[in-house]
Amino acid sequence: MILSFTKGFLGRNGVKFDEYYWRDLKGKHKGLKGNRPLTEDQAPTPEILRKILQFLPLHGRAFALAASSSGMRLGESLRLKLSDIELDKEPVRIHIRREYTKSGLARPSFLSKEAVDTLNEWLKVRERWLHAASRKSHIYPKEAGDDRVFPFSHGTVYAMSHAALEKSGYADRDPTTGIYKYHFHTLRKYFRSRLPRGGVPVDVTQGIMGEEGYLSAEYRSLKDDPETMARMYKQGEPFLAVFSDQAEMYEFREETKGLRLQIEDLKERLWQQEEKVRRADAKYQVETEELLNELVNHPKFWNLLGKHVGRNIPGPNDLTNTKRAFVSPSS
Repeated sequence: MILSFTKGFLGRNGVKFDEYYWRDLKGKHKGLKGNRPLTEDQAPTPEILRKILQFLPLHGRAFALAASSSGMRLGESLRLKLSDIELDKEPVRIHIRREYTKSGLARPSFLSKEAVDTLNEWLKVRERWLHAASRKSHIYPKEAGDDRVFPFSHGTVYAMSHAALEKSGYADRDPTTGIYKYHFHTLRKYFRSRLPRGGVPVDVTQGIMGEEGYLSAEYRSLKDDPETMARMYKQGEPFLAVFSDQAEMYEFREETKGLRLQIEDLKERLWQQEEKVRRADAKYQVETEELLNELVNHPKFWNLLGKHVGRNIPGPNDLTNTKRAFVSPSS
């Protein structure tokens, strides 16, 4: 908490250190040797994440899919309001306000179609859920007029995720810190590891996540060009899928694209060969007809033919339209 506050204070006053400095400092602050992360957590695979999310209630599943497909931090996700989401855009856009972020910088992000489908199901029952929760909650009172997309607390998120980890069999903990190897932050790792598989530059991916230490010139130029960023996100979206086989389908399409191109090339070459054969056949027909005409019009042809059949045969120049002369062979 102290380090986070200090980092934000210094950043807002123009004093910045790179991300590795803060990671090192955090490790030393906790009394750990070396510069390794505090917890040996892991980015879940789609299969593992699918198994864990199956044990979450609808609002927990919508929350997790929104985070894993947008790269939002836990605090950003919990502060997100309905007015921050443009559901009529493709892909759906999120406006992460500056007051939500650690860096104090606003940024855009997006939601996958899979996350939007689950979010829409949650929004259908959200008001009813919030009304019921506001009547039951005593320790942490809830307001029925809460306009957040996910109107619950950090504690609720932790309780839901811990229960899902236990039920799914993925409740392994780090032996040093005792923290679960799969937790909310690993959803950001999932986003970071999956989106670039679709060809999205790593620094752009990290920029979408709001990791201010990685804001490259390329990302800074794209941040004010939401249409280009949306196209880039769409390119990597299939690899963020958890409950569908979009990534496998995309990879299959990419693999078969080469085969389709080869088939088209073979078709083109076959057509060219067939065209050569057609031209050669036409030339053969013309040349054959010309040779036959020359043969028929040659005087020696008829003389030799007459000798062969045993009688004189007039050539074409000796024929008239009214009379054909045939001379019987002499006896």
